[in-house]
Amino acid sequence: MTNPETVATGASLPALPIPLAPAPSTHVQVKGYTTRDGTVVAPYQRKAPAQTVPQSDIDPGSEGWLVIKYAANDGLVVQYAEDAIYQDAIEGAIVEAKTYGEFRRLLPDGEWETVVERLGVPEGWEDADEAWYDDPAFDWNTPFDATLVGGFCEGDYPAWAQAGMDNVLPEELLDKYATSGSSAHNGPYWHIPHESAEALIADLRALGYSVDDGVNYLRGW
Repeated sequence: MTNPETVATGASLPALPIPLAPAPSTHVQVKGYTTRDGTVVAPYQRKAPAQTVPQSDIDPGSEGWLVIKYAANDGLVVQYAEDAIYQDAIEGAIVEAKTYGEFRRLLPDGEWETVVERLGVPEGWEDADEAWYDDPAFDWNTPFDATLVGGFCEGDYPAWAQAGMDNVLPEELLDKYATSGSSAHNGPYWHIPHESAEALIADLRALGYSVDDGVNYLRGW
């Protein structure tokens, strides 16, 4: 059995940038990860941005660190920073992985246990007596098929962030800026037009949030 943690790497991973001072244990932390081209995405913490600048040079915001993305449907996506990083890691693993071992390695910590329940059976393992991923005979260098990730092609996995913005935005701002929209394939979501970004960011900052809207390189919406 090939170790999924070591296949298809070809070289040791570059060191992650030194993160900011650790947040209190009540804050969610997301492990950093490395893309196929060698780009390192540093760990992210809700109360501090993934930067290597001195702590005194930033204001993490008393209410949390939010990011805003400009989606292709002309709506905004508002997420906690670590949620956006986590979603980007999942999307990156799905679209970049060439083998099943690489896919498993690129996923953020804990996500394999979730996504494995969504994975279709690889070709040749349809009649196996046990789950293919638990079988010592499974070759983790088997080419990865992203279409076997249930819900990915349909837009249901990772979860559609625009559908959950009521769990991020304060109710008064949701009422002020968002309207309830509906997708023919994915159901209801919250739509905030791109042109509302400046006013929304100002209101969020007034409430004590730190907001970054220069993160459209992050995948997923």
